[in-house]
Amino acid sequence: MLQVRDLQAGYGKAEVLHGISLDLPKGEVMALLGRNGMGKSTTLNTIMGVLTARGGAVSIDGKAVTGARPSAVARLGVGYVPEGRRVFPNLTLRENLVAVSRASAAGPWGVEAVTDLFPALAPRFESMGNVLSGGEQQMLAIGRALMTNPRLLILDEATEGLAPVVRKAIWSALTRLVGEGLTILVVDKNLDRLLSLSNRVVVLERGRVAWSGDRSEARADRRDIEALMSVQ
Repeated sequence: MLQVRDLQAGYGKAEVLHGISLDLPKGEVMALLGRNGMGKSTTLNTIMGVLTARGGAVSIDGKAVTGARPSAVARLGVGYVPEGRRVFPNLTLRENLVAVSRASAAGPWGVEAVTDLFPALAPRFESMGNVLSGGEQQMLAIGRALMTNPRLLILDEATEGLAPVVRKAIWSALTRLVGEGLTILVVDKNLDRLLSLSNRVVVLERGRVAWSGDRSEARADRRDIEALMSVQ
């Protein structure tokens, strides 16, 4: 579903990614780990076309998207939940969901399906985006991405800074999505949850892949992964 080869990117004169390569097959989950500032969000933004790659290649389901606009990447079936949620503040929760739905993206996800996944959103349907709690905004951001009926879901900091009850709801939702066969690329810091959810793990260190392997290898090398994720 996703193939990244020798991806290079940066901001201004600063080089952030120095040749990232990833392979995420259909129906699998990849956890992208690393300390803050190691290139995780830059990788996701470059895959999505939010940031222009300076080198390398990205393909979605065999179609080259290097240099494509985010809208073109999204139309290939990619749903993106960015860090910071970025909900529309002056639209209601319902309007935030409906605004991104597309008739051309046929599939199971609609307003009722999102409510079934996140029941806590139902009482807030007519609330404006800017009055929702951080947890409600994150559930809305995930629901909004699902409204496009994606084949690949990308989440940046899926549960960071959220209350325990909200984190539990989001992990339960992701577990359900995995069971339904959705391909997922997720950034988060909850290693226990990620190891139970993911088929593959990649750890970044200063814009390079420092460790990669499958779930069993990640469990065996957990101490090395924790060391790479720790603040130094």
